[in-house]
Amino acid sequence: MDAGEAIWKEIELAESYLVCAMFEEAVALSSSVLKRISQLENGIEKNEMMESAGMVLIQSLKELGRTSQILNELRVSFSSVAAIPFTVLLFGACFHFSEGLSDMQSLLEEFLGKWNLLNEEVYVFVGSRSIDDRECHAQLTVDEYLQLVHVYLRIVTEIGLKDVDLAVSWVEKAALPEGKRQILLRRLDYLQSKKPASSSQSSSSSLLRNDHRKHLSSSEGLQVSRASETALDPGYHQDGGSANRETVLRLHKLTKPSFWPFRTITLKFGSFRLVVSTRKIVLSCFLVLIYYLLRRKLTAVKRMAQKQGSSMKKALVDLWQLAFSYQVNPLAIAQPLSGAARGVS
Repeated sequence: MDAGEAIWKEIELAESYLVCAMFEEAVALSSSVLKRISQLENGIEKNEMMESAGMVLIQSLKELGRTSQILNELRVSFSSVAAIPFTVLLFGACFHFSEGLSDMQSLLEEFLGKWNLLNEEVYVFVGSRSIDDRECHAQLTVDEYLQLVHVYLRIVTEIGLKDVDLAVSWVEKAALPEGKRQILLRRLDYLQSKKPASSSQSSSSSLLRNDHRKHLSSSEGLQVSRASETALDPGYHQDGGSANRETVLRLHKLTKPSFWPFRTITLKFGSFRLVVSTRKIVLSCFLVLIYYLLRRKLTAVKRMAQKQGSSMKKALVDLWQLAFSYQVNPLAIAQPLSGAARGVS
């Protein structure tokens, strides 16, 4: 068994750990496999190995609740940022975004800056003169590159500093097809136009909160004064005091901010508006991951069936050659008859 087959077996074992919810074992094995893969020679098989092991690693960390560690694991497990497979980086960034983490911003910016647009069709690594002149994984299509760009821009504009100006500056300098650049700039201009409106809404909401606080403080002061009256006046009715307390508690509940763990995302294309929750985004990523794992399993089964079929074919060919390689004397049957004829004469 060569080194490639041994590594594929370990990758399949790590995928089995992931499917069986043995996430700690999956993380340890996939991380070890990635370090061994980095020592192999560059090629298509090496790229597939890195992609498979990397997907197991980031998904296991996500299931363990250690999404914040994905960035460090990617930097440690791969020799360079450009060596990180596209699928692994995309899913890792989506996992970070779904949990409101902005750590992936620097890694995405570094990765996207290492590619040049060639002939308006594909992206190649910086310094490459042709598509085949590559040291890392295969080239990126324009759609794949734009998927990473969209995730990067959403992290910049929706998480952390929420700096739309920084996103606009990056898009203007990035190596993008001109048509795609203009589309992105129009979307960012729309976000900028909404920014003053949102700031005015936030100021008005802060005024409303201040009014609620004043009303609450006045209600609490009224409650204290009535409580003192109750202590001084024995004829005070207990029913009225309890009713006032219930009123104050009801006002206090109204001033509490509402909380919903799954924030919705609104996408507007012209007059069409689409509202999507982050729960659906995470669920879609999880379904895509399950499909990816099943596809990898099917590829492994197909590879094993081809190997068994080739060995069986070789065995049949050997048996056929052995059967027809034995030399038979065609006169062997006639020899006893000629001997008998000589005895008779």
